[in-house]
Amino acid sequence: MKTLVSMFAIALSFLLIARVQLSDAFAMAPVTRGNMCRLVSSSRTILFDTSMEKERRMGELTKPEQKVFDIMEAIHNSKYLFRVVVVGKGAILETTTELGPVMKVTQSPSTGANLMTFASKDQSTEFHLQLSNVYKIVITENETPAKVLRIVRLLNEKGEAMCSLILKEESNDAVVWYDTLVAEHGQEIQL
Repeated sequence: MKTLVSMFAIALSFLLIARVQLSDAFAMAPVTRGNMCRLVSSSRTILFDTSMEKERRMGELTKPEQKVFDIMEAIHNSKYLFRVVVVGKGAILETTTELGPVMKVTQSPSTGANLMTFASKDQSTEFHLQLSNVYKIVITENETPAKVLRIVRLLNEKGEAMCSLILKEESNDAVVWYDTLVAEHGQEIQL
């Protein structure tokens, strides 16, 4: 039994060393316990996979994903409060928050898709966005009798809203920031 455990430990060490070397060589995601567990338990090892699916290295974003990332990063960096509205089947989630201070992109352990995460400092509130599911971004203004709503809406491939981010701040600086976002990216971004 001791020999079997020792052999397993040596094999796991070899995989860890190989993974670290490949990670450094190909700028892959950092080695974590979760990555190693996924690597060891997966029937598809990423060390030698040459399929088209793995053509792009882990951690890279496609062009459409990069565009979503850029806009979401601009929202995060603004430090303004947003009303985040997520509509699901039979449920609606609304919260007012600054997107962050935590912002990161990781790969979903189940699908491998790139997930952009915004979280509060203690990570008690998290907002996850699967970048590849965003097919269109609409940056629009909606005038109401009380005020102007400045909205960034993320749409799926059916044109349905995945979520809406409504700028809560109404200061001149916030309006200038929003107008700059529109000037840089346009009002409709088809991905």
